[in-house]
Amino acid sequence: TMLANQNQNTHLIHIGIVGSGPAGLMTALSLEHYLPAGRASVTLLDQNDDASDYPGVEYGIQERACRALEKIGLLEQALIRGNPINEITFYNARLDKKFSSIHPDPHYTRAVARQEFLSDMTDLLQQTKVLRRHKVKNIVCADDLRVSVAGDIGHNETAFDIRFDIVVAADGIRSVARRTFFAEHAEIHDRGFSCIYMLIEATPDN
Repeated sequence: TMLANQNQNTHLIHIGIVGSGPAGLMTALSLEHYLPAGRASVTLLDQNDDASDYPGVEYGIQERACRALEKIGLLEQALIRGNPINEITFYNARLDKKFSSIHPDPHYTRAVARQEFLSDMTDLLQQTKVLRRHKVKNIVCADDLRVSVAGDIGHNETAFDIRFDIVVAADGIRSVARRTFFAEHAEIHDRGFSCIYMLIEATPDN
């Protein structure tokens, strides 16, 4: 409501997004799509040099993510190098056992190299400022109710401290924001890559 009522409040809202992985980039693209022009400035802070620094080779883009991209008109552009998936089969090498296959909707389930996906999503940004090599170490709520994001830049570790009105933490399982504000939930759990695909709604083979 605050963002929509631009006639009542002309203050430019400064939004910071920590992490330019799939979640951070999707947040930035959605803000660009839904926010009124000139209402906010969006800045992405990321510790990597570029998208190729991200781990992983194959990345499955699932239905919820594809539908979110479709809502802002960027499904095909973001997954221009993705391949539709019409079957997923689980194989346990230790047990030498093949489990039942599932058959998702190929329009809403894509396989794409993670680095290519992140690179293509970054290229779709229109107004968002992307600050690479910015390693966030501290997030503090200041007395003026703004949020201070501080850390080091690059290998020389030059200090930076930027204030935002709103900060979105999209910095993964080692989230600085989670450690700072939700310490009781900051324990790292490796849930395993294959668990991601268990979220897909599909009918298994008989």
